[in-house]
Amino acid sequence: HDQGAISTSMVGLNVTEENLWSINNNVGNLSTLENTQVGVSINNRFLISDFTTAALAFVLPLNKFSVGINYSNYGNEFYQYHTAGIGYSMNLGKNISAGIKMNYHNINLGNFYGSSSIISGDLGVIAKLRQDLTMGVAIKNPTLSQLSDFEDERLPTLIQLGFNYSISDQLHTLIAIEKDIMYPASIKTAITYQPMQSLNLRVGVGTFPTTLG
Repeated sequence: HDQGAISTSMVGLNVTEENLWSINNNVGNLSTLENTQVGVSINNRFLISDFTTAALAFVLPLNKFSVGINYSNYGNEFYQYHTAGIGYSMNLGKNISAGIKMNYHNINLGNFYGSSSIISGDLGVIAKLRQDLTMGVAIKNPTLSQLSDFEDERLPTLIQLGFNYSISDQLHTLIAIEKDIMYPASIKTAITYQPMQSLNLRVGVGTFPTTLG
């Protein structure tokens, strides 16, 4: 569900991260970006080519708001999952921004099972509560978009609420709770440390399921 190396290194704890991949992680963060950005991400799990996700993102800041687009694909010749989206984010005040995004999903199960397409939406908010404390909220698929009538199959609906506390300019601690409405809540924590301008160290752990980044 997450995209970008920073999010992956922190087990998907991403609602307060202000970067290009906010287009997929927390669209509310896009308006905090100051420059036009484009990026490519390739994420491979277990060194198996069939478990590779490739993604492309582009963000264009325009005065007090930003627009962004993204595309990703996953799978092989028997199962392919394509997603494309467009997002909009704007500043609602000095310390708060919000955004909305529309996604197009296409799932192709080969010649026998065919393919299906569906539309979903995302919502995101980022707020600076204090100089050293930031809060982010992201809701993916609040519309409960349906994939199939069979057993009422739907896209996952995810909610993540997270906080980023700056102990210093170099050291940050993060914590979030993420809930898929069909499964138990997951607690995610992470630490980032930047000993020098060109080096940033990150580690994260999560529960349900247990993950380490």
